[in-house]
Amino acid sequence: MPVPSAVGCRTLRELKQRELALLAMIDGIRKKLLELDLLELRCRELMLATSKALQAFHYESGCVRRTLYPFGVFSRLRRSLRSLWGSAYFTLRDMESLAALGVMTGHLLAITDSPAW
Repeated sequence: MPVPSAVGCRTLRELKQRELALLAMIDGIRKKLLELDLLELRCRELMLATSKALQAFHYESGCVRRTLYPFGVFSRLRRSLRSLWGSAYFTLRDMESLAALGVMTGHLLAITDSPAW
């Protein structure tokens, strides 16, 4: 049974084949759209986790800053004078606070470096 030439198919069989090919393309596109939706959800999850971790990091860095420099400029001046006299700028107790901040930094970097897909 011939089909009008405007479609570009000469037989009904060619028309059915093109229809099946078109349906396969549509299914492929739907699959890709679903993958994009899942990727969007994963990206939103990573952004939320990064935001929360960054808030925790800022809070912890503020606590460490207040611990290291309780009197602001005077604490910095005292530490600078200590380092000029040959002592270490940070004490061992200060290093424990800084190590905790370093651990938080590692966690934040792990979240940001995690794959989205």
